[in-house]
Amino acid sequence: DWSSDVCSSDLSSQPRPKPVGAPGTTHVRYMGPTPKLMPRQAREIKEMVNDPDLMSKYPNKTTAYEEIGKAYGITGCAVGNIARNIAWRHIEI
Repeated sequence: DWSSDVCSSDLSSQPRPKPVGAPGTTHVRYMGPTPKLMPRQAREIKEMVNDPDLMSKYPNKTTAYEEIGKAYGITGCAVGNIARNIAWRHIEI
């Protein structure tokens, strides 16, 4: 029995990441100590993605999100999550 080889003191004391998304997916919520953005930056990104003049300069949302993300040191996916209020939903513009 393999369980007899494992002592509770060998187990990590770190909390496990909270699963998010649909059941059966492997997404986990980032539990790191420091977000990459400050609230001011999240607000700026929300303003940018909601500016029709700015967004019309890009061929599509994916390209726009990637370029905005590069400017802030985050991924285009992270920008999309901000735009859809998945991340930083408490920040209003």
